[in-house]
Amino acid sequence: MQNKINGLLIKRSFFLIATLLLSTSLYAKKEVHHARAADSKKNAVETILVPAAARSKDIVEAFQFFKKVSKASQIDLKLTNGAYVENIIQMTPMENGTIIIIQKSTVKGERYEAINVEDIEAIEPTR
Repeated sequence: MQNKINGLLIKRSFFLIATLLLSTSLYAKKEVHHARAADSKKNAVETILVPAAARSKDIVEAFQFFKKVSKASQIDLKLTNGAYVENIIQMTPMENGTIIIIQKSTVKGERYEAINVEDIEAIEPTR
C-alpha cells in the first residue's frame, strides 16, 4: 500500500513539475516575443517612397530658398558617400528628375557636374 501511495505521489510530482516547467517555458517565450516586437518597433526605419522628379524638384526649391534667404556665402550639397559638392551657383533638374546638373564655381572657373538625385543627402548653406 505504501508503495502505491509513493508511486502515485511520484507520478503527481512529475506531472506538477512538468506542468510548471511547460507553463514557465510558454510564459518565457511569450515575454521574448513581446520583447522582440518592442525592439523591432523601436529600431524600425520608416520609409517614404518619393518619385525622383518630385525629389529633384524639392532639392532645387531648397537650393533656391537658401539662395534667397540665407546670408551664407555658399551653398553645398552633402552626398550619401560623405563627400561635399561646394560653391554651387545653379542647379537644374533633368526632365525625368533622376539627375540634377550642378553649376559650381572653382578656381579654374565655372564647372558642371551631373549628380544622381538618390546620391544627395542634404543641402547646406555655409558661411
